Amino acid sequence: MNERPTASVGGRGDIVVAWARRIGNGRTIVEARYRPAGGSWGPLERLGWGTSRAQLTSAVMQNGRAYVAWQRKTINDGTGTSASTWVAVRPSGARSFRDATRLEAIHTGVSYVGLRPMLAVASGHALIAWTGLDGAVWRVRVATAETNGSFGAPQSVSDTGVSSQLGGLSLLADGRSAVSWAALDGEYVPERVFAAMRLPGVPTFLPGEEVSTSTRSLPLVALSPTTGEPTVTWTEHLGAAVSGAAQLDVRLRASTRSLPNP
Repeated sequence: MNERPTASVGGRGDIVVAWARRIGNGRTIVEARYRPAGGSWGPLERLGWGTSRAQLTSAVMQNGRAYVAWQRKTINDGTGTSASTWVAVRPSGARSFRDATRLEAIHTGVSYVGLRPMLAVASGHALIAWTGLDGAVWRVRVATAETNGSFGAPQSVSDTGVSSQLGGLSLLADGRSAVSWAALDGEYVPERVFAAMRLPGVPTFLPGEEVSTSTRSLPLVALSPTTGEPTVTWTEHLGAAVSGAAQLDVRLRASTRSLPNP
């Protein structure tokens, strides 16, 4: 039995599909197949080990380069949570994926808040983002692909000392990027909304900006391909007592950041 698969199509029609095949004891094997534009499906490839309920994500670039990323985690009542973030790349024109790269490995005795990593590709650019751990503080990290397809050292975009969780990632063809996240409260519940931008030709993200002081969801972000402006969306949960029962009022919020004049 397979876990939820992922599939992506590149701009010229290259396709990658990947899934996690269960092999027992909560373990899986991450597998993938690739079909070049106008060609036939290639052979089954084993990319690495995974764990049950660990979601996969994928992306294919305009030149056919493909990525598959996932998180592997185990939870033990006695020893805590161990997790690692992985990515495998198939370079443009290659016959197979390279060996998967471990981006980060963590061990903690507290609740693990991380979701699957996120990939974003546009033209010749590629990003990967995930939620990592510095000591006891959860941090949002973003890494940029180098010319050979491998990802470089990550930048931690969320504030030091404030546990945060990745929400969204967006990328345009000129390299302009945006990432959104939620600052967490003491029980690791989303509390405040933040976002950061990276301008074209600049290697690092600008400092994060607080978008909202109230959220109970992970915020998403999207960049306008016309204006380059980022829009962040999130939900607010407003509760009120009605006839002795709790009524939940969920409201969708959105905020667009205007860009400065050149």
